[in-house]
Amino acid sequence: MKNYFIGIDSGGTNSKIIVTDKLLNIKSKFNFKSIHYTQVGAKVFSGFINDKILFVLKKSGLKINHCCGIGIGIAGARSPNDKNAIYKELNKQLNFDKIIVESDAVISLFGALGGKDGIILISGTGSVLLGFCKGKYYRIGGWGKILGDEGSGYWIGIQALKNAVKEIDDNVKFRTFCRILKKEHGLIPENLIEKIYRTNYPIQDIAKTIIRYAEKHNTQCIKIVENAVTCLINHIKIFIRKPEIEFPLKLVLCGSILESKNILSDKLKDEINKKYKNRLNIEKPVYEPAKGAIIVYKNRHS
Repeated sequence: MKNYFIGIDSGGTNSKIIVTDKLLNIKSKFNFKSIHYTQVGAKVFSGFINDKILFVLKKSGLKINHCCGIGIGIAGARSPNDKNAIYKELNKQLNFDKIIVESDAVISLFGALGGKDGIILISGTGSVLLGFCKGKYYRIGGWGKILGDEGSGYWIGIQALKNAVKEIDDNVKFRTFCRILKKEHGLIPENLIEKIYRTNYPIQDIAKTIIRYAEKHNTQCIKIVENAVTCLINHIKIFIRKPEIEFPLKLVLCGSILESKNILSDKLKDEINKKYKNRLNIEKPVYEPAKGAIIVYKNRHS
């Protein structure tokens, strides 16, 4: 196939690469485990992406010189310096310059809205609200796991861990979170420091467990879920206050936590419909983020 595009969605946990024709019809797709840009830097990360692109080309029987462009969205690539560093490294390693590097949130925005006005609220490994209205971008949150990402998978995992160590310190008789973390994740007081501080432990994976136990009516897990919903609603509340925004607007819920049906996503939708019924219309995404990466490329080279 000639005249094709490649779209890459490199999230905090998983990556997806798609190949489309010029009309954005998907011809093939591939899923990989991610490495996080902020942990390995531009050179190592670009080498990882380069290897995956070469794998996709080989599997699909494609030549790089027939590619019309590559759009990439990367978790943690927020600043122009980050994007430029990745572009330069990947350009050098792949020997190809038709590349656009953006954050994973931006490609989610373009994919979910199909390039039209609206907002997206993301909760996966991290969390952020992005808007695109009358040619202007808006961003609420998305400050990363240390400064923000409230209501995200990582944030939920941290809340569970903090509750567990409080149970240990307070010598609580019925250690709810200690019991859950031991049973589901093999985390016990004796290995907690080693696992959390000295290994690249996937703290965000704990969120799935907390949500599942909340659905089993565990009151303490329900409390964490409700706090996560409050944090995500606060992103919307800040956006709604902006006087220049015209409503109603389309709202798409994105990310692994909000795209699946669970107690958290259900509670969030109920709150949005109750508080912002006449201003925000919850709709399904038009395209997936990987296709949004291609839309970003095409928009900037049209």
